Amino acid sequence: MIQRQLSDSSTLVDELLLEESTDPEVIRYTYLQNSEAWKYRLSTEDYVKREMYLREESMMLNNKTEPLMGIHLYVLRRSSEYSKTSSKTDNIVASLEVLIRKAWRVDGSNKENAYMVNCATVGNVFTLKNHRGQGYASELMNRLNVILDEKLGPGGFSNLYSEVGSFYSKFGFQDRLVKVNYIPSDFNLVKLNVHKFSFLRLKSYDEHVELDSSNTLNDLLARAEHLGKNDVAVSLIPKPEIFHQINLKDQFIHNALYPKSTKKVENFGVKFQNTNDHILWNHDWNQRLLVITKVFIEDEENSDAYIDKFLELVSLACVEARAHELANVSIWSTSMAKTQEVHFKLVKVLSEFFHHFDYKFSDMSLISHGAIRINDQLAAENSQNNKIEWVQNEKWCWY
Repeated sequence: MIQRQLSDSSTLVDELLLEESTDPEVIRYTYLQNSEAWKYRLSTEDYVKREMYLREESMMLNNKTEPLMGIHLYVLRRSSEYSKTSSKTDNIVASLEVLIRKAWRVDGSNKENAYMVNCATVGNVFTLKNHRGQGYASELMNRLNVILDEKLGPGGFSNLYSEVGSFYSKFGFQDRLVKVNYIPSDFNLVKLNVHKFSFLRLKSYDEHVELDSSNTLNDLLARAEHLGKNDVAVSLIPKPEIFHQINLKDQFIHNALYPKSTKKVENFGVKFQNTNDHILWNHDWNQRLLVITKVFIEDEENSDAYIDKFLELVSLACVEARAHELANVSIWSTSMAKTQEVHFKLVKVLSEFFHHFDYKFSDMSLISHGAIRINDQLAAENSQNNKIEWVQNEKWCWY
């Protein structure tokens, strides 16, 4: 028996168990429970179908040589409530999922060498309604950290999206706030057809994502030059499978919400012909947004040419948004440019069109609240005092 302080108001003597589950009945049960938080416009049944479907599709991230990759479900149980007559789900009080993928890492003590590590994206953190206010979410995160510190291996790290402010900082996570910019879809930024272009269908962007993967490594090494001895730089590795997942989810939601629609959802990006310049996106049917998930434009040294290409690509995204009657196009500030110089120039140009690009960074309605934790000795030594450089922290990392 373990005695734990689970809330300010009560001390429970309880035997808690955090376990990974692959049981379809348990998995379905957790989706049924957390649907109230994340189904949005979907019916409960469609939400559960979507999550089960995407979970199966995530197996493409798995293979025989790397079984750790993919989605893992963890449930927190109160075993004191369990009896031989109980079902598999009666004593579950909280749950979460972890999506493990490959990432790059560079340590400040060895800036010239990047090595591959495991990254765990934590999501669907949920306490069942009848068990809230007893500290189970905190217990869930504390125990998960212990598991991931070992499971991810040397150099691994975790990230998550917070809907509860800085709650996760007490578990060793460092906040990462990213400004989200919104562009009305009916606005034509520039005259189109300066460059010949083609829209990107599902999987037709694979070679472009692979190219971006090698550029991510170069970008990481460049940013690592400024690290202190005890600092680290990390970046999730762009893989085609990640974007397949994003777009399959996109199509599923559209088909569920608009079963009689004659419009096909088939464009997930656009590229300029005879170049590698492109952007990728997904459709957010709940918020009526076209979400730009990735931007890749070569030759950022020529800032004027870069800005012209960026504006034209975003204009083409607006064309796609209008075709599906989506009100706005959104883009994270981290996707706009790699260098501060070009980023500032681009914001200045855009601010001439849209006053909301001048919003203060403290305006939380336009902020995405992420957090990151290094799952190794650095975390144990209070990572809040060390710098974690998160390279290419863009929207695609969060699916």
